[in-house]
This record gives sequence, structure tokens and C-alpha cells, in this order.
Amino acid sequence: KGQVCNVDWTSLFVGAVIGAVVTIIAQNILLPVAVGRWEGRRRRAYYRKVNTAWSDFERLHPRLKLVQSGWDSNKCFTPGSIVMRLGSPFVLSGIARSFRTAHTDEWKARNFTDGEQIGIASISIARIADDPLAELKGLAHRLELGVHQYRYFDFKATHLLRLQGSDEERSELNVLTDAYSPGEVVKDFPTPCSVGLTVICERGAYLLLTRRAEGQGDWESGKIFNPVGENVNLRDFAAANREARDSTPDVTARRGLYEELGLRKEDILGEPRLHSLAWASDVLDFKFFGVVESSLSRSEVRDRWRNAPDRAEAKGFELIEWPITSREECLKLLNDVRDCNIDWSPEAIFCTVRSLLTLRRVSAEEFVEWVHR
Repeated sequence: KGQVCNVDWTSLFVGAVIGAVVTIIAQNILLPVAVGRWEGRRRRAYYRKVNTAWSDFERLHPRLKLVQSGWDSNKCFTPGSIVMRLGSPFVLSGIARSFRTAHTDEWKARNFTDGEQIGIASISIARIADDPLAELKGLAHRLELGVHQYRYFDFKATHLLRLQGSDEERSELNVLTDAYSPGEVVKDFPTPCSVGLTVICERGAYLLLTRRAEGQGDWESGKIFNPVGENVNLRDFAAANREARDSTPDVTARRGLYEELGLRKEDILGEPRLHSLAWASDVLDFKFFGVVESSLSRSEVRDRWRNAPDRAEAKGFELIEWPITSREECLKLLNDVRDCNIDWSPEAIFCTVRSLLTLRRVSAEEFVEWVHR
């Protein structure tokens, strides 16, 4: 006769539950952690190679020097990790004050306006957390800028006259700057701070640039620029925060997107990602650079650009659309930067290259080969 099997249904049920739990833990916790660590190692290896070659890149393009890259896994600054703290207004003094007085009527006659702007008084970088998770998220450090209000003619009487003034003016102003090391804030200069953005539309298909009209402004006319390049302004210190007197360059980036390109928050994917703080060895100012992506088509972006609030100031500018869908197209863009660099502003060169690297549109090996070619 056959034997009756006694099945321990309770044990089977418990075993099934334990197996399901183990599978869920493996799929949803252990596997993502392992994949995240593997991806983290890949990113670190990528940026190690890129950073090693970047010093050679700066020797080829020496006008802008990288001061600090972002701290998150994509080498971007996490929102909130940069603070601009407004202090006492800048006061122009000494020989520069006399230069300003001597040139004021001339500058006004050329229709320059002595508008109020924001410059840097001090820069400090501090570690604020030792937690590995905070490190991974880019929250372990803070970049704090002490900033001040200044007038545009203060900038012309210092930074620009040092480059474009008479022999006597250049000599006197160089005396003020020679005591400082590269990348330091010059105490007697207002030291502007700006934000430049690479803009990519059609969900990553095209990179946008602008070409300034010949004779536009008093700096780098006729050259290719980032589509957004905005000086930090007192408006970036919102009324609600005026008492605290704090702001961030992210606010400047969003304002620049709207005022120069007509792009609102709903037109972009996520937030602008600032990836670099650079120092200009000629003008002696500081610039944040970043990248922003939009799902809008080229024609939609162009329509918004035509109706942007600052469009009148950009009369005669040309909007350039560069395809970057494939690695070949990205490398072609890099080759244009290298072979036709006289047509490019330093800001557009720096921001375009750093943005392509941030998005990893070219491999580290391709970048190293391009730098050393």
C-alpha cells in the first residue's frame, strides 16, 4: 500500500516568505548598492583621467583656470553647497579712483551705464561633514563667497584699464595686482562674479551657442559665447532673503536662462547643474560654469530667445545650434574648439568642454587624445 506523505505546510510557507524577502532585498537593496558602487568606481576612474589631462588643456587655453569643480559623483555642485553672503559695499580708492574720475565723461558719452553689480570680496572652502553618504551626494563641502556691491565704472577703472588703458594706467594698476597669487581675490579690485551656461535642447540632441555681433560691447566682440552669461546681480538676493543677505549662483543661473534665452523653469529638465568655478587670468574675475538641458525643440528655443527680456541688448547676436547626438559629432565640436579657437571666447571654450565631460559625451581616452593631439 502507498504511504501518506505529511507535508509541513507551515515550514513551506515560511520558507517561501523568507525566499521572497531575500529576493526582494537582493533585487532592491544589495543589487542597487553593488551597481552604485561599480558605477561610482567607473565615474571616479573617468574623472581621474580627465583631471590629469585638464592641466595640459589649461596650458593650451591659459586664460581661464579651474579653481574648484563640484563635489557630487558627476562633479557638479549640489544645490545649496555654494553660498553668496552680501557684505559691505565695495569702495574704490587710491589711483583707481582718480582713473574712474578721469574717464567717467568718456564712458558716459559712449553710452555705458554705471549700473550696480555684485563682486567677490573673499572665497572660502570648508568641509562641513565627514559622512561618506554626504560625500557621495556632494554635501560634505561648502563654498562660501563673501560678496559686495560695486558700480560698473569701478570695474572699468580697474580690471579693464589694467588691460586696455594707457601705459601709465596699466603700470599703476599692475602694482596693485602683482602682490597677489593666481586665483586670489585682489583687495583693491571689485572682482566681478558671473554664471555661464551650456544649454542643450531636444533632449540632448543639440548644444546651443551664440556669436556676438562685431563691435558689440567692449570685450571679445564677434566671438562665440555661451548662450547664457550673466553677472551676479543684487536682484539675486531676493526680498525675502535681504535681511539674511544670502543667495546662490543657482539663482543667477535661472535668472540668466529667462532674461537671455526666455526659458522658464517649466522649459528645462531639472535644475541648472553648475560644475566649475574658474578664475580669469586676464580680467582677474571669477566665473561659475554649468549645463542645463531642455526637451524643447530648436525652433521652440529660438522663439523664446527672440522674445527674451534682454533680447534688445543682444541685437545682432546669432544663435548657433551644434548637433551632439553621436560621439563623432561631439568630437567634431571639440575639434572646432581646437582648430578655430581664435573664433571662440575663453568662456565658451571652457564651459563647452567641461559640460561635454560632465555629461560624459566623450570618453576619458578620447578627451586625453584630443588634448594631446
